Amino acid sequence: MISMKDAYGMGIFPFEFHGKTAYGHNGRIEEFYSAIRYYPEQKMALAYCTNGILYPRVDILEGIQKICFNLPYTIPFSKLLILSNQDLDKYVGKYASDNMPIVVNVSKEDTKLLIETQGQVFETQPIAKNYFMHPQTGYFFEFIPEKNELMIKETDNVYMLKKK
Repeated sequence: MISMKDAYGMGIFPFEFHGKTAYGHNGRIEEFYSAIRYYPEQKMALAYCTNGILYPRVDILEGIQKICFNLPYTIPFSKLLILSNQDLDKYVGKYASDNMPIVVNVSKEDTKLLIETQGQVFETQPIAKNYFMHPQTGYFFEFIPEKNELMIKETDNVYMLKKK
């Protein structure tokens, strides 16, 4: 099943994590989510299944894998994060995608980071360095300032935008 042709196996796909290759598959129907990863060299498997989700699945799986491989990991929401007005400067600007008609304007108001798109403004909460959420909508915003990028995550979807 792991013989790949055009990056596809027979029902499973390769997943890379910190130089290690796993094989598995993701699933979703309605609001039920699942994922399985098997690392043959480490003889380790992990399975994830839920019937509701707020935090992005990609982040849940990354956290589980970091814990399994003894990599540094901080459990999200484990401590209150307060950023200064100056901390937010590197995120302010206009972000857009070359592939999709998504435009996001990021501004700040004192120590609050504001995300505006399609005429709606979202006040975000910091949950980690460079990582913010809007709890009411379940949107997560991960900034990668050194690459001038913004990753927007919603449950199972990830959108990459560039600062213009």
